[in-house]
Amino acid sequence: MWKKFIHESEAHKRVNDDYVRNAAPQSSFTTGNKTHRVVVWIFGVIGIIAVIAAVTIGVFHWVLSTEYTVSAHSEKFENLRLQHAVVAIPLHNPQTSLIPNGNAFMSIVYEDGSFKLHKVSNIEGQTPIWNTEALHYTDSRDSYFIPVNAGKPTVNSIEKVQRQNFAFSLANGGFVDLYDESMMKHRGKTTYKILSTTSKGESKQQTIQFSESLFIKTCSTCGNQAYAIAQTDKHEVVLYRMVNEANVGLNEVSRHHEKDMVGEQLYQGENESTGVIDAAYSPRCNNGVITFLYSYGPSSARTKDMAVEHSDSADDVKAIQEHFLVRWDVKTGKITTIPLKNSKGQVLYGPTTVSYEIAGYINAQAYDEKLLHIVDTENGRVFTLDTQTGVLRRLLDKTTRQESSAGVNYRLLVGNHEIVRIPSIIDTSDLKDFVIERFDRKTGKLLKKIKVNKDFLYLTAQKNTNLYPGIPAVNPKWLQ
Repeated sequence: MWKKFIHESEAHKRVNDDYVRNAAPQSSFTTGNKTHRVVVWIFGVIGIIAVIAAVTIGVFHWVLSTEYTVSAHSEKFENLRLQHAVVAIPLHNPQTSLIPNGNAFMSIVYEDGSFKLHKVSNIEGQTPIWNTEALHYTDSRDSYFIPVNAGKPTVNSIEKVQRQNFAFSLANGGFVDLYDESMMKHRGKTTYKILSTTSKGESKQQTIQFSESLFIKTCSTCGNQAYAIAQTDKHEVVLYRMVNEANVGLNEVSRHHEKDMVGEQLYQGENESTGVIDAAYSPRCNNGVITFLYSYGPSSARTKDMAVEHSDSADDVKAIQEHFLVRWDVKTGKITTIPLKNSKGQVLYGPTTVSYEIAGYINAQAYDEKLLHIVDTENGRVFTLDTQTGVLRRLLDKTTRQESSAGVNYRLLVGNHEIVRIPSIIDTSDLKDFVIERFDRKTGKLLKKIKVNKDFLYLTAQKNTNLYPGIPAVNPKWLQ
């Protein structure tokens, strides 16, 4: 029995020794696992610090680059001059548009491609106006006036205003800015503010109130008289005279139901959306007649690009908007509606290739009583529309990489003999150059091309400062 006990004890010892020998490596592995976790944790912390440092350096570099670019082109308002200036373009950041001192500038571009920046408060929706006397623009707090000649620029404080609706120039060299005080609509009445600025730079604010609920769709000036074309919630289109010489006051000229403009055949009833008056700039008045483009149809309408030589090629398009040329006589109040036609004289009704994007963002101007100029904001194509016949013809086609860039929109300004095409409301990230082009108004021949300083592209690229170019104004001496 004693031998058996010794044998069992030795066997038990061997088992314990084997356990210890086998356990030792396991203990070593556990220690290594802890070490591994510590190393991973250290490298993780280092990685996080590196990422934070990289982001901080990137943001710091972005801020420095932006501030440096802005500083390099900034100019005090009192030092701004218009000698050799060609275009004024408002720049605003929609993300800071509600901040009084958010990023907003008026940029002035010169013939050599250089530009100057004037820091302003919220300028979103504000339209600069440039006549032979001065360049005029406003922000939410001030009115700015820069004489064309060597006169000193002036600034006038104004009562805080809402988003600007329209800005235009009178024959006497003065300016009119119109603001919709939408928050002041009460009991079926609509209130607008008018800022009148003389050719000397003196400003005066007044309020006008309509006795009904309406929305002003566009404005036009005939000499020293300013007119508003408004749409009511009863599907009526009304012409008001707002300014007569220096006097502000409302006088209804004439009123028409929408079906009188589009015709009984096309009128779709009062449950449908009202038509669109297509004018980025105020339509011109020639010999007492205001001419503008009017689009009517379901708000869901979508059609293809404008191609006036192939008006029957979009058979797959079902929902459309009809396009009309409207001539409104301010003396008699009479309206004449002319349907658009292709170059063969065929009416562009039914499935058509007139672009809905043009209807939504059109920039149409009739400089004289014969032709209305239209730019397709999506691709820069320019068309002429005969105001007597309604025939639409292409004047400028796509010619450069700039016109085909996604996100590029265009504005068109029309002179006596020339037209200017400018990129607008864009993300310039994909553009090689920001180019301002001047063409012959009748032939479409390129007369002048200005490549703006590369820093302008930097400022207007969303990945950098997110500044958006707004509706521009052109020096009338440069645009003949």
